[in-house]
Amino acid sequence: MNVNKTIQLGNQCKIELGKSTWDKDEDSIRLRFENSNGGFNVHASSELPIWGLNELMKAWVGHGEVNSQQAGELIKLLAQKL
Repeated sequence: MNVNKTIQLGNQCKIELGKSTWDKDEDSIRLRFENSNGGFNVHASSELPIWGLNELMKAWVGHGEVNSQQAGELIKLLAQKL
């Protein structure tokens, strides 16, 4: 993954945004976890295309898995983009 932006979350975890490993023209996102020696934990750090993340979010919300607090946080962030 060609990382363009990193958001630190703490606990050796961060979100990375950039261009995918499979297509230099496709945007992707990864929840990256460091392993005990500071390297990249490939088993716990999946990279997804942005369109895939969108589909996951729709499934999460559409199947009633999101709670009201989570929904409120998402709505607030999304409304700022309108």
